[in-house]
Amino acid sequence: MLIFFLIIISFVFYLIVFRSTDSIFVKPNLFKMVFFRDYLILTMIPYCYYLYGNRYQDHYILGQLNDGSYFYIAAIFAFVFMFFFLLTCRFFELPMNVLTKKVSYKIVYSRAIYTVNFLTLMMLFYFIFVSVKFDGGVIGLMKYPTSTLEVMRAKYTQGGGFFSLNKIILKSWLPMLSYLSFYLYLKNPLKYKRVDKFILKIALSLGLLSSVWFFEKSVVFFYLLGLVSIYVYSGRRLNKKFSMIIPFAALGLVSLMYILVNQDKIQDSNYLLDILLHRTSSQATGSVMAVHYFDSHDFLYLSGISNSLAALVGENFQSPYSLLIDFYVPEYAETSGALSSFAVGEAYALFGLIGVFLSGIIVGLYYSFFEATKHSNFLSVIFVGVYGLFFSHFYVASSFYGFLWPVGLAYQTIPFFIIAIIICDFKRDFNPSNI
Repeated sequence: MLIFFLIIISFVFYLIVFRSTDSIFVKPNLFKMVFFRDYLILTMIPYCYYLYGNRYQDHYILGQLNDGSYFYIAAIFAFVFMFFFLLTCRFFELPMNVLTKKVSYKIVYSRAIYTVNFLTLMMLFYFIFVSVKFDGGVIGLMKYPTSTLEVMRAKYTQGGGFFSLNKIILKSWLPMLSYLSFYLYLKNPLKYKRVDKFILKIALSLGLLSSVWFFEKSVVFFYLLGLVSIYVYSGRRLNKKFSMIIPFAALGLVSLMYILVNQDKIQDSNYLLDILLHRTSSQATGSVMAVHYFDSHDFLYLSGISNSLAALVGENFQSPYSLLIDFYVPEYAETSGALSSFAVGEAYALFGLIGVFLSGIIVGLYYSFFEATKHSNFLSVIFVGVYGLFFSHFYVASSFYGFLWPVGLAYQTIPFFIIAIIICDFKRDFNPSNI
């Protein structure tokens, strides 16, 4: 089978590119997570799964395909993306490291701990307020049935006004603040007094509680996986036995969230197995349907990136994957929002074959920079939270247009840029002993 052959070739290429690096079980990083999780587990393997015995014909979206040829085209596109992604990551790794080391300054820990503690307590009061007022998170899980939780989730994640701001705070700033708190502690635990350690535990607890606020099933595991990434980001190594437990922990936590959220829908353990298999394999759907849809429709170009760019060409903005769900399954558009899938499908929808070839390079540059920030104290304060989010979430297996118009990334990092300005000392020369 062509797809199986592409998997073997890409795996060999991966081994060549990272032959002199530590195993993913000891020193996982963004590059390796994208390859194994986003590319293999969530994209290429599901292609094989759906093609085997023509399973795709029974899928409520993929069943609209004329034949299985679109899977092969999508797999070739994904392979091209990954080839250029890995090449870019490896080629720019050293230059990015050199660049980020030029902006490294000493962290003043007395100032850093005070600032982070103060912000954590502010977040604590905010979290209690929104949880009580809107019945988010644990409160909602205890009070409402599945049907109500689904409506609430759609309202809280897709609503405008205050809910847009609340989404940024609870999905980005709060977990990012807890990641920063954890990072600062790992880099210099001797600076922490008993009260500081207590507030650190509050920060970590808030991060965990915020991961269930929107009643999403996988986010609890994503948050905890982000903590693992911060542990490695700080310079430590994982125990192989611990790494082996992570997939089973993921299965257990996600299953628990499905039980809590879906409640009356769950009849037996087979339901959980079926839904987890469905959710994992369906992540590849959008990239295949993009090949099918844009085989007979015009590419979106600037109109598929942002409202501002769409206005320049006199069009209305609609991201490619949200367009697909509107076209193929409009009845799910209100609750699902978009047919999120591997980035190259959306890149193809935007720019055709040019997008296929350039998307891996563009995403590779982002991830190379994020990896290199660990060599700079100043940049670490700004981007350690982003690193945790990008490591734990499968963004490459979800979308591409955000990498071209990173407004969300700007919203995420601006508060932490201010924090970095406050807690770093720009007057004294950097000394590695001050890390």
